[in-house]
Amino acid sequence: MKDAELFYAAKDKVGEGPNWNSETGKWYWVDISGKRIHIFDPVIKTDDTIPTDDIVAAITFDKSGNIVAALSNRLVRIDPKTKSASPICKIDSIPPNARINDGKCDAAGRFWLGTMDLDEKEKIGSLYSVSPDLTCKKVLDGLIIGNGMAWTEDNKTMYYIDSPTLEIWAFDFDLAKGELSGKRTIIKYGPGEGMPDGMTIDTEGMLWIAQFRGARVSRWNPRTGQRIASYPIPTYNTTACCFGGKNFDELLVTSASVLMEGATEAQCACAGSVFHLHPGVTGKAAFRFGG
Repeated sequence: MKDAELFYAAKDKVGEGPNWNSETGKWYWVDISGKRIHIFDPVIKTDDTIPTDDIVAAITFDKSGNIVAALSNRLVRIDPKTKSASPICKIDSIPPNARINDGKCDAAGRFWLGTMDLDEKEKIGSLYSVSPDLTCKKVLDGLIIGNGMAWTEDNKTMYYIDSPTLEIWAFDFDLAKGELSGKRTIIKYGPGEGMPDGMTIDTEGMLWIAQFRGARVSRWNPRTGQRIASYPIPTYNTTACCFGGKNFDELLVTSASVLMEGATEAQCACAGSVFHLHPGVTGKAAFRFGG
């Protein structure tokens, strides 16, 4: 496998939430505090952006191909052609000093949304699920920075990250009810490795985790807790990763240009860019809101 390559110098403040859309053949990701959504065409190498009126933490799609975006405390539907947004729902129980930080859909079409303390100190974050019928349920609380998530192929296990704990958790997952149980720690980061941030899973069931302040993406075996491989990324704050491309054999990695204390000059130069890997394994398409 070749080293990670610069894919696009996006100059994001907090690049996050990469997605691949097979129908359009384009990559999508967000700049959270930059308040914009990227739509990148890898064939003609053009980037179209959609501005949002609030921070935009995560995106998915609906059955019609619209973008479903998670803003600070609400979901909106965005027509990618007109760039117009319409409200879906608001999560009223998110405190004013917290916001949505990351999100993904499960196989039943629920949009799972993790929230975080704006000061990144207090355990006021929660994990919510929003069902296709817009029923919102709080599933976990006591989080500081609710972050990456992934599910096993059989939908019986959900993996989750609360970044400052330096841990990756596994839960028994009830797809029909959207419920979690049996929390256990399966991976623990050591000092000096940065924080686990965004996460995805490959078709072999291995986890890929971006390391904020760690300048890398690592592949882990969730059954043994062992790191299988580590792939350096030429910037300091790697934030999230996603499989895509025609054969789902490409890995896109986002990064942030904030909180660069401790970074080298070279890492600062390409901060906020998006990077590209061909890791030799494949992923699968993300689920959509509404199933």
